[in-house]
Parts: sequence; C-alpha cells; structure tokens
Amino acid sequence: MLQDTKISAALLNAFTASPLDDDPVEAIALQGLIDEARMDVENDGQHGPVFLKDLSEYFASLENLSAKAAGIIATCYARANVEVPDALLDIRIREMNKVMENSTPTQGVPPTPGDIGDLLKTLSKEVDGDNYALFEGLRELMAGVPKDTRHALAYDLTSAEHSASWTMAGYWLLSPDQSLREAVAHALLEKAKTAAMDGVLARRLPMLRSWMPADMARSLLDQAIREVRRHNLPASPAKKSVKTLQILVTPPDGVGAQSLAFFATKSIAMVLTKAGHGIKDAYIIPCRENSPEATAIANQLDDIAAEEVSKESARTILAAALADGKTNDVPPAHGFIDIASLFGMEDLRPNLMTATDWLHVLDPEGMIGQMTTQLYGRRINQSVYLIDDYDFFDNWFDDTAKLRKAFETAKNFDQQMKLAALHLDERREYWAKQMLQVAFLLKEVDEDWESLTINAHALLNARPVEKTALAQHIAFNSVQAFNHSSGELYEESEMMELDTLTPDMLAEMLSEIGMPESDPAWLDGYMHAVIIAPKPIEPDDWLGGVIEQLPPPVDEAIIMDLINAIFALYNHIGGSLDAGETTTSLGTSSPSSTAAWARGFSSLLATTPTAWKARSVTKADKEFIVRINKVGTGETETIPAKELQTWIAKRFAK
Repeated sequence: MLQDTKISAALLNAFTASPLDDDPVEAIALQGLIDEARMDVENDGQHGPVFLKDLSEYFASLENLSAKAAGIIATCYARANVEVPDALLDIRIREMNKVMENSTPTQGVPPTPGDIGDLLKTLSKEVDGDNYALFEGLRELMAGVPKDTRHALAYDLTSAEHSASWTMAGYWLLSPDQSLREAVAHALLEKAKTAAMDGVLARRLPMLRSWMPADMARSLLDQAIREVRRHNLPASPAKKSVKTLQILVTPPDGVGAQSLAFFATKSIAMVLTKAGHGIKDAYIIPCRENSPEATAIANQLDDIAAEEVSKESARTILAAALADGKTNDVPPAHGFIDIASLFGMEDLRPNLMTATDWLHVLDPEGMIGQMTTQLYGRRINQSVYLIDDYDFFDNWFDDTAKLRKAFETAKNFDQQMKLAALHLDERREYWAKQMLQVAFLLKEVDEDWESLTINAHALLNARPVEKTALAQHIAFNSVQAFNHSSGELYEESEMMELDTLTPDMLAEMLSEIGMPESDPAWLDGYMHAVIIAPKPIEPDDWLGGVIEQLPPPVDEAIIMDLINAIFALYNHIGGSLDAGETTTSLGTSSPSSTAAWARGFSSLLATTPTAWKARSVTKADKEFIVRINKVGTGETETIPAKELQTWIAKRFAK
C-alpha cells in the first residue's frame, strides 16, 4: 500500500473537505500507513522513506489545509511515533496566526505554574485521573507544534503545581527527543533545589537514570538526584507487585522484534522489544483473567509460537533489551515505567548481552566447542529440519538497501546466493544472537535448543555460511524476498526445494556416514540419471541403489537424513532442468568430481537398466552413455562441461 499513490491521495484529499469531522475514518488509515512506513524505515526498507518524503512534499504544496485538518494529521504522526514534518507544522502555524489576527487582543501575563496546574486539574478530570491517558493526549497535541515550543511546554508542565506533573515528568524522561528530556530534567532539578519532589518519582529516579542514554539530560538528572539526597527528601515505598500468572514470549522475527506478555488477575502487560531499539513499546491492558480479551491475546501469541517462560528469564530478556536501546541512545517506551512498577521490576537494570554472552548462558561449560568435528557437522546438518517445525524461520531474512543493490547485479540464483552469503558474513553477530535468543526460549520449555545454539556457535566461529544450515536458510529467504518484491522470473522456481542443502553440507554428510562415494557429485550424477531417464523410475526402485552403499550397522536416523537430502536434491535438479538451467546442481568443476558424477550416473543405469531401454534412446545417446562410463572408470579423462550439459538438456526434453 505504501507504493499505491492513489490510496494516499484519496486519504489526503479527504482532509481538505469542509466541514471536516473531528475524528474522520481516513485518519485511522493514514495513521496505519505512516506506522507501516516507520517500520519500513527502521528495517532499512525501500518504500517507507519514499512514502514519508512524498507525504512531506505534498504538505508543502498545499494551500487549503485547515488548522484543524493539520492537527488531526499531526496526531496521526504522533500515534505512529513519527516526527511531524516541518511542512505540516508550517501549515498549522500559518492557519493559527490567521485566527490570532482575527481575534480580539487581550491583556495578560505569561501563565504561572499555578495556572498550568489548574489546566492539568481540568484535563485530569476529563480522563478520570488516568495520568497515562493524560500524558498521551498531551503528547499528541504537542506533536503539532514546533520543537522549541514543545520543549518549553514540557518544561512548564513539569514545573506545574499538580500531582500529574510528576508522573508525566517520568514519562518525558524517556522521550526519544533528547532536547525534550533535557528540558524536563532541568525543571526537575529546579524543583529539587527547592526541596520539592514527589515520593514516587524520587524512588524511580535512579531506575530512570539507569535506563537513559549518557547525555546532558542524564547529567541534569544526576544533579537532581543529588539535590534530593542533600535535602533528605523521602521516597515512597513501592506498592506490592501483582501476582504474575503467566509470561509468554515470542521468538524474535527477522528484524529482531519480540513480544512479551505478562498476565495478571486484572491486567495484561504487553512489551515489544526490537534489535537496535530496545524496548520499543509497552502498555497495560485492563482485563480480567480468563476474559475474552485475555483469551484472544493468549491465542494470538500462541499462533506465533510464543513460549511460556519464568519471570527470571523474562527479566533477562528485558534487561538485555534495555541495554540494547541504551547503547543506541534509545530510551525504553515510557509505558514500561508502569509495567516495571506493577510487576515488581523497578530494580531492573540494563545488562548488555552480546551473542557470546547469550552463548555462555546456554552453554556455560563450553560443551559445544568440545564436540568432535563429525558430531558438530552432523548436528548442524540435522538442524535443517527445524525449519519445518517452526514457522518463524520463514520470516528470517535480510532486506537491506546494501543487499538489494548487490542482488541487482546478479544474473542468476546461484550468484544471488553467493551475494547473500557474503552479506551474512557481515551479520554473523546479529543472526547468531537471534538464534541464541530463540534457543533461550526453547531451553526453557525443554525443546531442541541445542541445534540453534550450535548453528550460532558456528557463525561466531567463522564457519562458512554455505556449511551452516540455518544461515544458508536465511540466505535463501533473503534471495526469495528480493525476487518476490522485484518480480524476477526465477522468484518461485521449484529448485528452491533445496533451500538449505549445499554441496559442502552434503559432502560432509556422505563422508560422516561412511559412504564409499562421499563426493556429492556422485549423488548428483545418480539423480540426473533418475530424472532424465526415458521411463519413470519409482523412488523405491532407485533409492536402494544409494541406501545399499551404507556400511553396517545402518542407523535409522542416518537413513532418514540421507533420504531427506536425496529428495531435496531430486527436487532441486528437476526444478533446475525444468527452468532451462542446464548446469548440474552440485557442479563437475574438477576431473575427480566429473569422474564421481559419471560413476553416479552409471550406477543408476546398473540399478535400474530397464528404465533406459526405450526407443527415445538414440544411437548417439548410447554412445554418449558409453563415454560417461569410460570417464567413471578412468579410461577417459573427462567430457567438456558444455557438451555434457547440452546432452542432459536434450535428454530431459524428450
């Protein structure tokens, strides 16, 4: 929808109508689009920045937008947590100045803290004393004024003589606007110097201070805290926390977004964390245990693979998120103050967790590093099957401007996969952390956490992306995401069934299980002979030719791994040939690999000879098959790759 200019134009035209409703339905849609654009910008997308830029330029070109309409649109921006464009603010100022010019001038003096306190008293009654609702309303209103005015208002509201000013000051100390934080911290310092400080805020100041970035606002708050201590101003004791009935946590998605839900008897607290942004959103939903609302939320979380965790584990996740945001100069969402208070977490402090730190939590004894090379590789290869067990893996991909630009230079899927692997080389820390955070959840519920942990360990220890199953899956998803959005011809090719199995991984598997022919080119040749055979061959007939090579004793798990790999390769080769790509899937770049390929091809003919007895097999075909046999036995050194590929394509077409 961000790309559909007609939709945006229709929405914006509605705001030029007269008379304009106080709450037009178009505002909801516009807010949704702005919010979607914000997320796209955060994720380094290509459409969000363009949408917001075009929207700003549209406002700059308008001459007939009323102050009321500009205010409603500004509220849409505020609710989507996007800064209001200067062009829209200019319209508001222009229209408000017109109103002022036509009004009767009055004598007066600047409002005092007492005057603002009276205003807060009136506004507080309108929201039944709900300080959070009061703050949100003021935040939305203030979004539509210039920044300098906004900062001055925040200072005045913090200085006001009303109990709500203390609560709102705490919220404002976590504003993403550093200058606004400074204005509020300065007002609190002035109050503290006069021995004025609310007991609840006095208790929370050290907590808030630990959550804030190291900047001038925090420096001013440090001075305020010293003044509170110098005057021995009392801090109110924390209220008894509610009983936590259940905590559900979702695995992080591809952009590192993760949801936590705290269920209590009369409320549910929702927290959204995001890589690079810390605690992105936080709010409390009043609803009773087992109410329809609570059930709906639990079901929704269950649909996205949420796991139940202990409060201690939830604290670990939140402390890491606080540190992640702080490192990037992003304070947590202001609603987290109330959640920390309600659920007894005011002692929660940021705790920076690198991927290595997460690995140590999961594997404190370093047992993964002590695995044999064979077991280590096998566990990585087996993790391919996790992808079918957990849907969230479908959302694990990269879609950055840098990667998109690289993909645009690729001529085929193989080049795209190589570029994706190079990109992931630079993202090892990020993706290892994602894997480990999921493993942390799975370990809590005693599911297969080790496979994810081993894959993360592999990324952190420079194992090639092509030999790391889950990393290869991320590379594949990244290619698919680009091809889907750009409309490339090969975007939905069936050959993608081989999404995570690479030649190196297959070679490692064949070698580990003791196959006499451990070169993956042998299996590639065998499968080509199956697929281009003139008569269809049932799997039961050709599988035996591979399985019988397994040395005794034959482990059932090994057989299943091999069969899954074979069928993935079968789909891959078939899809490649069907798409007109004649290059053999696993390559025959060296004489030894070509010989292995030829032996595999000949082995299938020996296993199912009747499949190749057909009228469509010409004399030239038979002569070419003899040449393949001679390459396999060493009588002939090789067959030119182009000649082999041409023959395969012709046979497949018959």
